[in-house]
Amino acid sequence: MLVDHFELLTISHLALLGLRLPRTHSSVYRVLSRLTARKYLTARPRWVGGGWGGSSEYVFQLGTAGERLLGRQGRRKSLRAHQLEHTLEIADAYADLKVAHSVYDLLMSPADLLGMRAIIEQLPHLSFDILPGSENLGYAEPSLMMASQQQKLRERLAEVEDDYDFVLLDTSGHESFMHTLGHVYADEVILPTEADIANWETLQTTLRSVAKIREDGLNPQMRVRAIVVNRYQQGTNFGNAMVQKLIEQYRELLSPHLVMQTVRVKEAQGYGLPVVAYDPSCQPAQAYTKLAEYIAHGEAQV
Repeated sequence: MLVDHFELLTISHLALLGLRLPRTHSSVYRVLSRLTARKYLTARPRWVGGGWGGSSEYVFQLGTAGERLLGRQGRRKSLRAHQLEHTLEIADAYADLKVAHSVYDLLMSPADLLGMRAIIEQLPHLSFDILPGSENLGYAEPSLMMASQQQKLRERLAEVEDDYDFVLLDTSGHESFMHTLGHVYADEVILPTEADIANWETLQTTLRSVAKIREDGLNPQMRVRAIVVNRYQQGTNFGNAMVQKLIEQYRELLSPHLVMQTVRVKEAQGYGLPVVAYDPSCQPAQAYTKLAEYIAHGEAQV
């Protein structure tokens, strides 16, 4: 009924709007694959992010069997790209209402009015908790900068950090105040990059930001744990040259496990699954597994 009501939904929408999905990613994939194979659902690709830096995912629409089950034969629409995005934005807005608060509210509200635990989401199909993001996060930046609130995220996460073995923060690659908030909190930083000139410049910017935060005393103990080459296309002259440049300049920081770009990665992205769950035997999945072991047990970097 959810897919029929909104016409198109992503896996995240299905979870947030109340569909009881399995707790493991591989089980989610099997359930949705079974529903699409039996034509209760139809999966269609959607490009996310735009340009060469985006990724893809699948969105789900009622299939022919699903239409018959709900008595909706002939109601399925053929949506163009802009219509698809508009339809998904409606689902996004509804999901935002279901998720009462986000990291934006966390940063803009005092602790006595909005506690950290009231914001954290525990979705039934995941084995970890989530602090919801927000498209409005950028609007918090001017207020926090004017109040010199570089420690704001650290202070709020301190409310719950003893409840967890570790906290993972995913920040943007470009320089921003929100980027700084994450670095002020972090004990260690893992820097993913791709073997191209644009990502090389981003890597340099991030390393300068890390150095400045340490030098300014905002987080003097933070260290770069590893640089990880991601989506590497083996055999290209430029890619090989960039990897060699990384080895020459950052040998001590560079992870020995290159993550290749393969079709299996794109397929996993389409289903909204980590590649280690989608196909554990493929090269990227094995590289990520080895990377996790390297991060957990390898020698500490500086």
